[in-house]
Amino acid sequence: MNAKVYVAGILSALTLVGIGAGAYFLGKNTGSSNKAVISPTPAVNTNLRIPSPISIITPTVAPQGVDKANIEAAVKSKNYAALSAYMTNPVSVRIEATECCQPMTPDDAVDELKYLNNTKGTWNFEKDEVIAGLEASFPESYGNAVIGVSSDNYLVGFQLNSQNFISKISMSASYKLLLP
Repeated sequence: MNAKVYVAGILSALTLVGIGAGAYFLGKNTGSSNKAVISPTPAVNTNLRIPSPISIITPTVAPQGVDKANIEAAVKSKNYAALSAYMTNPVSVRIEATECCQPMTPDDAVDELKYLNNTKGTWNFEKDEVIAGLEASFPESYGNAVIGVSSDNYLVGFQLNSQNFISKISMSASYKLLLP
């Protein structure tokens, strides 16, 4: 039994010596060396064809106007600044039954839209009898428009031009100022 222990010990010692020697030589081969590395230089071919320049045509993308979903989201979230990129410059703004406003820059129109922050109700942009009545009775302000009426009667209309940009904004504290 003692012979088995001696053989196992010798084999263990030889294994450790082998691992150590392998690590030493491996480390020595991967370490930095002072030998210069010579790389072959490519032969120069003087008969190369140089391609003619290609003209790259960059397509121009016409800015797209706003859609109804963007307008609804901006009004419901009170993030009116998101709409300024979709407004003509100038944009006409009016608040019913007031002396406000005149044509203005999109940034000024965004400030005027804060008038709608006073509403406490929820907004409806689906066509109903109120919206249909506004379109029929006041086409100059509410025709071809995205119209929203809040549950507490606030009104906003975004009239769109032929490119779907907001050209006119009409607002009121109550649609009942316009419709009986």
